[in-house]
Amino acid sequence: MNYVILSGNTTRVLELYKTEGKELEYTYITLAVRKDYNRNAKNKNAADFVRCKAWGRMAMSMVENVNKGQFITIVGKLNTYRVEDEKNKPRTEMVVTVVSYEFYERKDKKTDDIGFIDDNNGNRLPYEDEASAGAPYDL
Repeated sequence: MNYVILSGNTTRVLELYKTEGKELEYTYITLAVRKDYNRNAKNKNAADFVRCKAWGRMAMSMVENVNKGQFITIVGKLNTYRVEDEKNKPRTEMVVTVVSYEFYERKDKKTDDIGFIDDNNGNRLPYEDEASAGAPYDL
């Protein structure tokens, strides 16, 4: 079974691209996934940077709802490709194709670490969004 589950922070603002025939939209997401560490490790904030790709409505939803630095969880499939670098030297590239994702705050909302929103009147309200914020988005 080829399923990968990754949780981490996005590293840049997502952009929507189109295929050459302009039939499909897609976006690339680079996810900074925190590494496990032991007590004696020098860099306790080390991360792996994993490249992911979303297609179609999934890509459009991610571009609309995910910010740079936002913590998200991605469920996907690991794909490997043989490509050539600038010097025509073959290498293997790994990309996670997004099957579903979950985000913990909307792009246009300010929430704290435990899921509360400031309503701009000094009140902290529990964050709930009937438009599926925080719910997985499947194709």
